[in-house]
Amino acid sequence: MSERNSNRTDAVVRPANLRNVTTESIDIFSLFSRQSSADLARNLIDKTFVHSKPQLMESVVLLRGRKLWGKLHLRTLRMGPSRLVLVLIEDLTLERRQRVLDHKHELELRKARDNLELRV
Repeated sequence: MSERNSNRTDAVVRPANLRNVTTESIDIFSLFSRQSSADLARNLIDKTFVHSKPQLMESVVLLRGRKLWGKLHLRTLRMGPSRLVLVLIEDLTLERRQRVLDHKHELELRKARDNLELRV
């Protein structure tokens, strides 16, 4: 979750699939390897606070020393007087690799088909 703060946006990271793991507070923008991705995340967080509507973003995320392709789901939460943004990171690394391989194989097949048509 991240709380709007003029200086820093903190995130509490807790893996959903692990038990008895302590949470840690980190700067959410440090999760991004590119400044442009961090800027997009900052804009989406601001947009989420303003419009109170869920937002989505896909980007490379650095999480616990691991680089992964993630889909970030941003939602607002109200807890008493505080307004928070919950950021869920869905790991799409395997799906992304599969899409890249499918595209590569499709290009190879097209090239092979074109070469075969030239021979005939």
